Amino acid sequence: MAFYKDLTYYINRHFENALNVGWEKDPEPFEYSRVFHDRLGAYLKHTVLHTRAAADSSEIVFKGARYQIGYGEFRVIGSDGTVYACPDTLIGKVFAGEYKLPECFVEAVNSGMDPDSLEYRQYLGNFTAEKFWGADADVRSRMEGIRALINSGNLESLKKRVDEDRSILQMMTDQGSVLNMAILSGKEDMALYLADQDIPFEQFSGLELLYAIEAGMESVALKLLETDIPMDNQRIGVNPLFMAIRRPMNSVAKKLFLTRKDLSLTYNDIYVGNCNLLQWTKRAHNDEMLQFIMNQYQKF
Repeated sequence: MAFYKDLTYYINRHFENALNVGWEKDPEPFEYSRVFHDRLGAYLKHTVLHTRAAADSSEIVFKGARYQIGYGEFRVIGSDGTVYACPDTLIGKVFAGEYKLPECFVEAVNSGMDPDSLEYRQYLGNFTAEKFWGADADVRSRMEGIRALINSGNLESLKKRVDEDRSILQMMTDQGSVLNMAILSGKEDMALYLADQDIPFEQFSGLELLYAIEAGMESVALKLLETDIPMDNQRIGVNPLFMAIRRPMNSVAKKLFLTRKDLSLTYNDIYVGNCNLLQWTKRAHNDEMLQFIMNQYQKF
């Protein structure tokens, strides 16, 4: 299972206007009441995004019925309309007293939309990519408006819109943040401008850096390295140093190598086998970066 901080945007299988809860790697334990267990357990009947394979599947018994968890997710909708995205394994962890939840999520379970209600069934009926995973019409309209603005390529119009509404910088779209949308649309001037704004990068798990590297937007990637954008080293595929070496984008790779020692890891999985940074650089046939790394190692 991938790990995400609570209350960051959902990016596990797609971009969604929902906040993560239940994906933390090492959560704090906490005991909840039986009443809360009953409210949370009701979502076992309403899971979504099922997968056929799971690394941490198990069986759970709730009100006499048996459920297999580890294969799906569920959504909780608060009374204020906030959507929370959770792996179904969270229910087992809460029942076992292994996960302390954000207070806003507890409130959403206690007083939000009833999962057995008609309203919730209608929400699940709209849980499709075409309807931005159940987002309401206002959210979809706002998203399409900013998409049209970015697709126009008019940087001055974008600047004016951001000046008028700074909340755009915190908006989740079906392509991630508005910066990520600009990157994916190939609008480097817009992306460079947005990278210099007050985007809450942690909320979007720092994906903008990876997308800028993949898109070959060197100026944007270097600008992002000047910010506090978070970086992930869980897997090679999300490690920006390894990705910059593969691209190649050596100006970014060199800066990351010199400033982020936590990214220089050895990975061992079914896709890459046992692979350290030097081996990866050799596989990428990045001779310039290979020589740079070896020269740096020789200094110590």
